[in-house]
Amino acid sequence: MKISIILPYYNEEKTIALTLGCLKNQTYKADEVIFVDSGSTDKTSDIINQSLINNPELNFKNILCGKRCTSETINLGIKESRYEYIMYMDCGLYIPPNWVESQMNKSIESNGDIISGRIYTEGINVIDQSFIAHTYGYKNKCICLTGSLIKKSIYKDMGYFADNMRSGYDVDFINRSKQKSYKRIVNKNIYLKYYNVNFAATIFDGYNKTKLYSKTGWKASGDIKPYLYLLIIAIILSAVFFLHINYSIILFISYLVLRGYAIPFYKSKKVFEGLNKYFFIMLPLIAIVFDLARINGYIDGLIKR
Repeated sequence: MKISIILPYYNEEKTIALTLGCLKNQTYKADEVIFVDSGSTDKTSDIINQSLINNPELNFKNILCGKRCTSETINLGIKESRYEYIMYMDCGLYIPPNWVESQMNKSIESNGDIISGRIYTEGINVIDQSFIAHTYGYKNKCICLTGSLIKKSIYKDMGYFADNMRSGYDVDFINRSKQKSYKRIVNKNIYLKYYNVNFAATIFDGYNKTKLYSKTGWKASGDIKPYLYLLIIAIILSAVFFLHINYSIILFISYLVLRGYAIPFYKSKKVFEGLNKYFFIMLPLIAIVFDLARINGYIDGLIKR
């Protein structure tokens, strides 16, 4: 089984050496590793090139493609690859030494078309933990497309990842793969985790990231979140204009309880054990910030469609 690994990157100089180390320590070495730069302004590319010089036995390639969205960067790497099996990975993640070997063995054992692992999410501070609780779930192991082993022929058949998407391309890809009845298997022996920030370390960064990532949400096949958020806007406007102030207050409190606590508790595998009281104060605030950012991003994306 010949394997190509694709790693898109953008300004990853703080963690790229760790990524390189994880790739060198794999129990089964990939036949080629393709790094694709999407317009970095730091020294990530220089660090990769120096590693290529110091480790000539490793079949690495570093492609500079200018400013592009993540989905386009991955597509370029896939098209440049030489082998039939593709594994793509994000930088900034700890990659277990048996990643390639375990995914390959699972593919042979299950005869699956897409072999995925999981990602462990925890966060580095109370803000990051709160964003994580509202998205992936605190101390959760979520199934993720990142790190998957997929045949190159499947990418070709599906037309690769949707172009011009910074996020949501994985949701779109999985939904389209279901329509084509491709078999996805989850390898529970493999999970990735972040070296540093999981989502965002500050409220400002979290708002901007959520807004930016939401702009292309309309392009994700089968993703109903943009329509749900439009419904939220309609409910809020109706409450403001047609309901008595007391009912509006009750509606807002209900939102804080449901969105601020019920949903993150449902998503999280741990019941927020060992966390300080500020986490519980932060949860409803982050819910408001997150939803406002998503609404802003969806509206902006809708206008520019």
